[in-house]
Amino acid sequence: MQEWGPGRMRINFYRSVTDAWGFAVHRFSLIARLAWFPVLLIIMMSLLLPYVLLTILNGQVVTITDISLADAATAIAKNQALLWEQHFGTMLALNVLSYVFSTLMYASFLVPLIRYTARGIEPSHRSVVLHIGPRHFKFLGATLLTVGSIFLLLWMPVMISTFFIDSHVADAMNTKYAVFPDADSLHSVEIVSGLESALGFALLKGVLRIVAVVSVLYFSLRFFAVPFFAGVREKGDSYHSIKASWALTRSWNAAKLACGLLVLGIAILIVTYLLNVYVLTLTATALQTMYALAFSSTGVMGTLGQDMAWVLDLIEWIWVVIRVVLNLTFLCFVFGIIAGLGGSLVRQSGLVGD
Repeated sequence: MQEWGPGRMRINFYRSVTDAWGFAVHRFSLIARLAWFPVLLIIMMSLLLPYVLLTILNGQVVTITDISLADAATAIAKNQALLWEQHFGTMLALNVLSYVFSTLMYASFLVPLIRYTARGIEPSHRSVVLHIGPRHFKFLGATLLTVGSIFLLLWMPVMISTFFIDSHVADAMNTKYAVFPDADSLHSVEIVSGLESALGFALLKGVLRIVAVVSVLYFSLRFFAVPFFAGVREKGDSYHSIKASWALTRSWNAAKLACGLLVLGIAILIVTYLLNVYVLTLTATALQTMYALAFSSTGVMGTLGQDMAWVLDLIEWIWVVIRVVLNLTFLCFVFGIIAGLGGSLVRQSGLVGD
C-alpha cells in the first residue's frame, strides 16, 4: 500500500469507465451468484410493502387474496398523503426500515465485489450468499452519513427557505390596504394588495433551487467514493474514508468522475431501452404467437383438449418469469458497473495496491 498522498491522486476517465464496464461484463457470473438472493429479498419486500400499508390504512390484514398487487399499489399511491397524515410515525419508521434493509442487502454483495475489484480478495464461492458483518454496517453508515449530510445541510435549508418565502408572499398578497388617491377626499378610497407582483420572490426561489441543485451535485461527487473506501478498509489502513474521497475528487478529478458517471449512465439507459423496446417486446410477441398457434391448431387442440384457458395461464406465468429473470439480470449488470467503478476509484487513489 502506498503512503497517504492526496497530491498524487488522479482519476483516469478512460480507466474508470472501462474498469466499470469490463467488470460488469467479464465477471457477470460472479456478480449474479452473489447478488441474486439479496436482490430477490429486496423484490419480495417491495411486493409485500403495499399490503403492509393497506393493512395499516384499513386497520385489518390485507393479503394478495383480497386484492391484486397492481390494485394494491394503485390504492397506496392514491392514499399516500392520508397515510402520512394519519400514521406519520409508522410511515417514517417503515421508510427508514426499508432503506436500511435495502442498503444492507445491497452491501451484502457490493462490499465483497468492491473488495475483489480493489484488493483482489476472492468472495465466497457458495451459490447462495447472504453475509452481514461489521464491514457491511460501515458501508451502510458511510452511505447514510453522506446522503444524510447532503440532504440536511444543503437541500433541507433551501426547502425550508422556499417554504417561508411562499408563506410570506402569500401573506403579503392576501393583505389588503386602504389608500386614498385624492388626499383631499375620503371618498376616493381604494383597496389594494400589499404585494402586486411576486416576480422578485419567484426569481429568488429559482436562484435558491439552482444553488441547491448545483451544491448537491458537487458534494455528491466529492463524497461519492466514501462508501467504497469504507467498504474495503482494513485494520492496517491509515486513511480516513471521507478525507480519501475528498482528496480523490478534488479539482478536475470531480469533473472526470462526473463525465464517467454520465457516460456509464447513458450506456445503462441504452441497455435499458434495448431491453424494454426490443428484447421484451419480441419475447411478448413470440409468446402471443405461441398462444395463437396453440389456439388455432386443430392438432394441438386435439392433444390438449378443448379447454385452452390453462394454456393462456401458463404463457402468462412464463411471461412473468421471463420479466423477473431479465430484470434481475439487468440489475446484476448495473451492480457490476457500480462495483467495478468503486474498485477502480479505490485503486486509483493509491491507498491500496493494484
